[in-house]
Amino acid sequence: MNSLTDLRYLEEVASGDAAFVREMAETFFRQIPDFVQNMQRFLAKREYSLLAKEAHTAKSSVLLFGLTPLADRLKELQLLAEKSEQVERYPEIIGEFETTCRLATDEIKVKLGLTQPL
Repeated sequence: MNSLTDLRYLEEVASGDAAFVREMAETFFRQIPDFVQNMQRFLAKREYSLLAKEAHTAKSSVLLFGLTPLADRLKELQLLAEKSEQVERYPEIIGEFETTCRLATDEIKVKLGLTQPL
């Protein structure tokens, strides 16, 4: 099974501080539902500039955990939403963000010993 996440950058930034890595992971876990809810709300209200900003913020968070392909998709959403272009693609990208983050959360928890693998 391929790994979705790559914690090397986070571990490098943490300089071996496992508590810091765990704290960053827990912060990420708490942020995900807010990101999803905000993106869906901004999409529903057609507030595309706010959607672009939320995608940008989420992109920074996923990069910390090595989710580079997802970060690329969020960058795509950000750029499209800034121009209100290809609006029909937004739900797909938001859904991909939600699904990938759910899988990544499980993977990170296992990697950090926060839960046992299924």
